[in-house]
Amino acid sequence: PPNAARIRNQDRLLVYLLLTGNAVFSSSEYMQVAQDAANAFYQTTGSTTNALRTAAELVNKTLLDRNMSTSGHGQYANGWLTLAALRDLQCTLSISGPMHIYWFGKEETRHIHEPGTSGKGLGISQNTSIYYGQVGLSAGDRLLLAGRIPNSWESTLNDSRPSSVDAMR
Repeated sequence: PPNAARIRNQDRLLVYLLLTGNAVFSSSEYMQVAQDAANAFYQTTGSTTNALRTAAELVNKTLLDRNMSTSGHGQYANGWLTLAALRDLQCTLSISGPMHIYWFGKEETRHIHEPGTSGKGLGISQNTSIYYGQVGLSAGDRLLLAGRIPNSWESTLNDSRPSSVDAMR
């Protein structure tokens, strides 16, 4: 973005937000929460993890405020959030909620899933639980971000020798 903090000029941010619960969000509301998180990230100076935390805390506050205003109607939203900041060949990850990330390199696969550290999600508490991770990326590497993994995918995703994109598909 044109108004990015100078240190963020080289960063690219991926925002993956999955909302669970019974509150209804329109596509435009979803997009606004994701855009607000991106704006917070790009405007935050300091370390990448500090910018990721700022973005996650903004999403938490947004969902918590909405949940507080709709709790009388029995409606709530729980946000599962993955933020991935890319700079050169380094990908710094921020996970809030029981999200899954699979990294497929040329010779190995890594499953990143830390529900004990990443918490139950955003919008249900003033505290923001975040798990941070990093992966080095090379040409041909793939990342899969998912909230829920279908049982039929597990054997393919947990194979220690990554398959081709077509085989995985």
